Amino acid sequence: MKPQNLTILALVLLSSVSAILSTLLNIPGWILAVPIILLLLHFKDKEAQDHWVKTTLLWGINLGLLLLLCYHIFTIIVNNIINLPDWDFLAFWLGGKAAVSGLNLYDANVLKSLVISFNLNEYIGEGFTHAFLCCGFPYPPPSILLFIPLGWFEPRLALIFWYGVNILVLIVTIILLWERFFKHHKILGLLTVTSLTLTIFGVKSNLLFAQTNFMVLLTILMYWRNQSKLIGGGWLGLGILIKPFVALLLVYVVARRQWRIVASAFGVLIGLTLVTLLIIGVKPFHTYLTDAPYSALPFEVYIEPINGSLLANILRLTNYTPSGGSPIFHPLHITIGLLLGLTTLWVCLRVNQKNEQWAFMSMLMLSLIIYPGSLLHSSVINIIPILFLWGNRHKVETGHWWLLGLITVEYMLLHNQYMFIANMLLWIVFTGISLSLIHPQQLAKLKALSRGQLTQE
Repeated sequence: MKPQNLTILALVLLSSVSAILSTLLNIPGWILAVPIILLLLHFKDKEAQDHWVKTTLLWGINLGLLLLLCYHIFTIIVNNIINLPDWDFLAFWLGGKAAVSGLNLYDANVLKSLVISFNLNEYIGEGFTHAFLCCGFPYPPPSILLFIPLGWFEPRLALIFWYGVNILVLIVTIILLWERFFKHHKILGLLTVTSLTLTIFGVKSNLLFAQTNFMVLLTILMYWRNQSKLIGGGWLGLGILIKPFVALLLVYVVARRQWRIVASAFGVLIGLTLVTLLIIGVKPFHTYLTDAPYSALPFEVYIEPINGSLLANILRLTNYTPSGGSPIFHPLHITIGLLLGLTTLWVCLRVNQKNEQWAFMSMLMLSLIIYPGSLLHSSVINIIPILFLWGNRHKVETGHWWLLGLITVEYMLLHNQYMFIANMLLWIVFTGISLSLIHPQQLAKLKALSRGQLTQE
């Protein structure tokens, strides 16, 4: 069969199967564009000469998808500017305003007084009052450096500024992803990376809640690009400052003996902590350490539907009832967490330098699985392992077919808020491939056994 006919047949079959799945799972049609784009790119890469039909289809699908996604993004931003979201923007703004005003941001009464002073009651729901205003600013003191600029403006203007910064960070991140994975496709590659990134449900979720995960995505990507340089540790330190789950990547750094990275990461964290101390003073630090707001978080925070962590799924499945103490110490959570953690650590220790990026991806997925506050917004981080898998499909036997299916399932699961399953699938794939690279002989024997090629000794 001619390559052109094979491409058409594959596209028809893929579109049909995807359409049936999207109907059954109540998934928007634009997600169907993801496997089609990847398949077209795959066949385009295999051909010596550029085929105008594939190129035209790629341009058309990408541009149509981007117009649709940008319209959705614009709608979210405009609606939020008109109706200020309590989660999570007002939480960030209140902390920043308290810090700028020289007040103790960890004092719940201070936050309540700011709400009254700026007439924000109409934008605040009962859940926000229960989980934030009654507890105090939940993030560690150095993180306030990120939100202090918000306190310079009134809430609505601050939100416009915040969206501007986040959109800029997202654009820079997309360009870096393009340079890493699709630069050889030039402008068409940039359109493709943009489409694949914006289609992940975490992008919509981050914009809806005005969250910080675009910044975290950028810091992780910059560390990954600079693992052999001192600046890589600086980016890792910034990532930890924004989201604590990034700290779990230090396990990978230590396992790979990247001591310069460890030193620079801690140097950045210590330096920014001292800067924070100079800006907000000793009292907020003392309050945070002696009367930690996170210890007063209601139990509902651990089991909310958008929480995709291992802990949240265990608590929901076991119908756990709080009886004093932190649910983090649930025996099943500790057991499974240790099992996953030790397996990933062993892989990071044993894999050779040539293949260490597979172990890094395994540790990245573990950090999202283990972190108790791993909400759906964090799924935007999945674009790195997804593009890494597709970019290395030639290293996996018949990789383009089963990876195409895996990536499609990932997008579908994330859209339906099955973040934990999506992350576990990626962890299993990366850990399994890492193990096969550590023990290639055993893998070869298993393959031979499955094909009936081994004879009994």
